[in-house]
Amino acid sequence: MKEDLKYLSNWTKAVLKEICNANNNKHENDILVFMIGNTANSDSNNLPYRTPLRKIVGGYVLGSIVFTQTQVIILSTIIDGLIDYIFIDAEKKLDSILDPDIAPYEFF
Repeated sequence: MKEDLKYLSNWTKAVLKEICNANNNKHENDILVFMIGNTANSDSNNLPYRTPLRKIVGGYVLGSIVFTQTQVIILSTIIDGLIDYIFIDAEKKLDSILDPDIAPYEFF
């Protein structure tokens, strides 16, 4: 699958902006949790998307749904160190892409 670099760039910028906003709004003892999920159902042409920022007791939760290993690697690399916890929910029924598009690795 060929990744859409322009879309991925805009998506990661939006994720970083939302993390920055959440960090600016949280209290000193609040935590920031990022949830990464995937699904076999796709209406989005396998383009990742963000989930809404939610205020929880003691912090904030935000996240993204991804469709390829490339997308999750890029996302986790970008958010690492900016949040307190990363939770990953992976569907067992999704096949691994054995020949992923490597252009995003070079781009990011």
